Amino acid sequence: MDIDLAKGMLLEYWRVEKLCESLLDALPPHQFKQQAAQLRYSARQTSRLIAPLELEVVDYIHQRYVPNLPVQVINNEEMVGEGELTIVQTIEPTIVRQGEVLHLGRVIVKGRS
Repeated sequence: MDIDLAKGMLLEYWRVEKLCESLLDALPPHQFKQQAAQLRYSARQTSRLIAPLELEVVDYIHQRYVPNLPVQVINNEEMVGEGELTIVQTIEPTIVRQGEVLHLGRVIVKGRS
């Protein structure tokens, strides 16, 4: 399989998975358990299918931001003069293959309040 195609499919799957996770919270309790299990199953299956390609999805959410992370900060104008910064939202994850960054993640950071 073409790595660029796989990378694109993985990014789109990640987006759908994050959307589904956010929608799970709106479900009634009796539906939550079943749907959460189905989402976990789909995530495991996706991981199993891409394993031969050695692609890794890295999400830095809630981690301290340091300039050498393989991410693009999309709200960098808000970073000036801030102290310690934390990644508060991932727009796109970083995709790595055998230690090589194939896709820079896109994140939003915020300083300590």
